[in-house]
Amino acid sequence: MTFVILPLVPSDPIGPFGGISPARTWILVIMLAAISFCGYIAVKMLGSARGELVAGAVGGLVSSTGTTLTNARRAADGADAPTLAAGTLAASAVSCIRTAFLVGLLAAPLMKLLVPALLAAALVMIAYAGLLARKDATEHQEHKPKNPFDLDSVVTMALVLVAVAFIARAAAAWYGESGVLVVSTLSGLADVDAVTVTVAGMLDTLSTTVAAAAIGIAVASNTMAKAAYAIAFGSRAFAIQVALALPVSLVAGAAVFWLSAVA
Repeated sequence: MTFVILPLVPSDPIGPFGGISPARTWILVIMLAAISFCGYIAVKMLGSARGELVAGAVGGLVSSTGTTLTNARRAADGADAPTLAAGTLAASAVSCIRTAFLVGLLAAPLMKLLVPALLAAALVMIAYAGLLARKDATEHQEHKPKNPFDLDSVVTMALVLVAVAFIARAAAAWYGESGVLVVSTLSGLADVDAVTVTVAGMLDTLSTTVAAAAIGIAVASNTMAKAAYAIAFGSRAFAIQVALALPVSLVAGAAVFWLSAVA
């Protein structure tokens, strides 16, 4: 991906609304896949049965949404709901920390507004997960995350980044900054990374406040979607814990965001 394909990919922007640089998109695909691959390696080395908190934290590097769905189904099948809820919250916390890392790496002007809010939300999730965590059960159902460098995973990630970037730029051109917020809300239902890297690439056309709000809205949309998945697919005990903790963490993050904005 880095030494063979990247030199062949054109760097000049292609397409309307300012265009999208294929080379920049491919670099982002490599970076995101590499982050996910760290989680994949950890699961392969440690196994997902080494405690739901560890498995959840690793799952947050790969996919916090996928971890939520997996744990919800396991809870519905009768597995220990509080422990699985703790793992799910750990995954969401790692997802927030991962987003904060991407903001610092790709959108430094947004760090003051976003990083404290994301870390505050993550801390609430971690605290709640710690309260729920218990001694590991003797057996856990192994889940094997897909290798993020599989060809279909790489192609899918590239297509998602291009699609979100194009839609966001088109919405900004047609409807102004409010269009970007709508796109961020809808895109966040499935993925936060794509919104983060897209908004980072639009800092020359968006105000700092709107850009930060767009990423924050995507995180909130994704977090509430995971709460909905817990209710729809998990057991009652699992759904109560997850659906309570995630909104509380969002309130904490929103409060810190507001304080950072008015400071």
